[in-house]
Amino acid sequence: MLLFSFPNHQNNKQYSGYDRGHLKPAAVSKTTQDHMNQSFLFSNCSPQLPAFNRGGWRIIESDVRHIVGDGIQDSVIVYTGPILTGITEYIGNTNKIGVPKYHFKAVLYGDSSKAYAYLCPNEKLIKPYDNYIVSIDSVESLIEIDLYQGLDENLEKWKKLLILFSFVSIGLNLSAQIDSAEYYFNEATKHYNLGKYQDAINDLNKAIKINPNDAHAYNNRGIAYHKLGKHQLAIDDYNRALKIKPNFPEAYFNRGSTHDDLGKYQLAIDDFNRAIKIKPDYADAYINRGIAKERLGQDYCDDYEKACELGKNKACSWFSSQCK
Repeated sequence: MLLFSFPNHQNNKQYSGYDRGHLKPAAVSKTTQDHMNQSFLFSNCSPQLPAFNRGGWRIIESDVRHIVGDGIQDSVIVYTGPILTGITEYIGNTNKIGVPKYHFKAVLYGDSSKAYAYLCPNEKLIKPYDNYIVSIDSVESLIEIDLYQGLDENLEKWKKLLILFSFVSIGLNLSAQIDSAEYYFNEATKHYNLGKYQDAINDLNKAIKINPNDAHAYNNRGIAYHKLGKHQLAIDDYNRALKIKPNFPEAYFNRGSTHDDLGKYQLAIDDFNRAIKIKPDYADAYINRGIAKERLGQDYCDDYEKACELGKNKACSWFSSQCK
């Protein structure tokens, strides 16, 4: 099923580089010629960037199709649509048509054993695509529609389950408004990866203003401050992150690295200890703790050896040259 569509006016479909992305794919409309014809109506289209429509989104559509095709389930109920909040770009010569920043695809197994959703930005998606899986509840909060009404209690639990996943830098923090904390967080990540640290900070300021309880946003802003040499501001942000999320190994690691840069080696060691206690396989924390111990004249070989065991080649080199 599709949720939402755009006006059925040929003159308004001046896509200027956008695909007419099908919400219900033609590939699942082959039961009758009428169904196939309907899949090509503008009411089943949404402006989508080619890199999105022909890339990761196409693969996600195929994966959902194969739930039935590969015999995993006899049936599956799927809702697809754009997120209509936060639109800032419009196309068309007559009636302006909004370009969604996000699309979703909600999936319910026919036997009600599983329910989840994809929430994807209208851009080239980054593998693995399971990174874009979220709870159905989080999508419902965005579209203000209760999907799969009349579900039993067990399936309602599935709807509320936010599947944990790894992502570039962090997991997504969904909010009730898509043009909000998540959007600015992702923009900050892009700016950071381009070395535009102040731009990243500006974006994270906006994200934190909207969602002041996002520990990851404070942590990432601290990293950006550290890159700019603003060490105290970085430490302040790591402290805020840890107040929100006490068992946050990356925040301890980053605070320890900042202390190390300031020459406060024992404080750095204390933070690396905390990071390792929470995450015993944290190879970088062993390396940095070893460096801090070396600077204080303490025994550091065990840390380099452990980091080597965890796959850090430079630690293997240091251990071989300095500890044997």
